[in-house]
Amino acid sequence: MSDIPRRKFLKTASAITVAACTSNLALPKAAVGASSDDKVSMLIDTSKCTGCRSCMIACNDWNGLPLDVNKFHEVEEGQTRFSANRWVDVVFNRYNGNARSVQENWLYTRFSCMHCTDAACVKVCPVGAIEHSDLGTVDINPGLCIGCNYCIANCTFNVIGFDRARNVARKCTFCSDRLTQGMIPACAQACLPGAITFDSRKRIESIAGEDRGIKAERFDPG
Repeated sequence: MSDIPRRKFLKTASAITVAACTSNLALPKAAVGASSDDKVSMLIDTSKCTGCRSCMIACNDWNGLPLDVNKFHEVEEGQTRFSANRWVDVVFNRYNGNARSVQENWLYTRFSCMHCTDAACVKVCPVGAIEHSDLGTVDINPGLCIGCNYCIANCTFNVIGFDRARNVARKCTFCSDRLTQGMIPACAQACLPGAITFDSRKRIESIAGEDRGIKAERFDPG
């Protein structure tokens, strides 16, 4: 596998992503209300992701969202599609290993709200309906949202959907309701190849920096 297309994909589709979440093995104390030093994060390893879409189905199932028709390879590759009912998507990229290779290779990664440390959506919300939680996640309060769409227009990654029926913005919550119950996020639990890892932010940064034979890059939009 060529390192050039992999590196390019890591940069454009966030192959290894740091965002808010918790651990696959044991919830850090942040999940039960710890200090600001206990932020939690997510790491996604494209060398393990198979593009099975289990994370998407699990997200919709837990949050009671109707399932959209999965795009698979029917639209322009790498283009994500988010809506009021799609908070997690799987992006992909295909390439040949080298100039003489006829075998086509595929790279996949889970993609959703990045829960930025310096979030544009938080900055532009005129009513304070979007804020950072104690865990470091970026949460939307539907009771305060006035449906102005400023967050959607200013989101760096275009991952916020709009529910016209309820007139509110909606996006990935990283299953904050599950975290408070001592559970891991639905997408992580459903990931069959183990491509999604949750832990404290410090631990995730350490894991992402380890040499695994590929270039691990921290995606930190903040």
